[in-house]
Amino acid sequence: LLQRPLRPSRPDWASLRPILTMGGHIVTQRAAWYGYANADSLVVGRVLGTGPLGLYSLANVLASTLMDRLSQMVLQVIPGVLSRVQHDVSELRRYTVAVTELLAIVLLPVCVGIALVAADFTAGVLGAKWMPMTTALRLLSLFCAVKAVQPLFQHVLNVLGRTQTMTQANLLLLVLLPPVFWFGSRWGITGVALGWLLVAPWVSVWLARRALGALDLSLRDFFDGALRVPVTGCAAMSALVL
Repeated sequence: LLQRPLRPSRPDWASLRPILTMGGHIVTQRAAWYGYANADSLVVGRVLGTGPLGLYSLANVLASTLMDRLSQMVLQVIPGVLSRVQHDVSELRRYTVAVTELLAIVLLPVCVGIALVAADFTAGVLGAKWMPMTTALRLLSLFCAVKAVQPLFQHVLNVLGRTQTMTQANLLLLVLLPPVFWFGSRWGITGVALGWLLVAPWVSVWLARRALGALDLSLRDFFDGALRVPVTGCAAMSALVL
């Protein structure tokens, strides 16, 4: 410090503004996500009570834990990989399709399978006292199947500098989901679980169109490249189980 004194200087706001803007969007995304992701449990606990909250919480854990663990293992490294190729749209397309197909092949059969055998699983493994959560478990598992194919959209939009789109999607879910959960609570935990399927997929489609549009990739091409094989397999599995 004596040899090379450091003097205070004014921040260069022109260079900091893009960083602060992106950081502000990501903080808003995380805060909005935390709000709507916990709104269902809050509504169940406040409106229906602790008993239904226990049923709903277990259904939510059974439906989503495996999906969350498997997807997080992949998504922890994806931001760095996508950032490295953020200026190469063709590589971004390739990674998006390939990783989504990988997640779908592993996770879609799990989520759809839990939905198919929810009643038998609950009765045979957990016992009769947990049977009231069967329909909620089935609905939450189907919602997780939808959620399993969309996690890369957020990362694609962020590395392309389109953080505002993801912020808008999360804020939209924060506005829409809590009142839907509250209204659905009239039908117990089944109505609350149904709220996810009534709202979230539409926002997911809107988000997918924005992310894929940034990659010059149509929804049909994305489905053919990433989802046709796992969806066909799940359809065959469902037909055999039913």
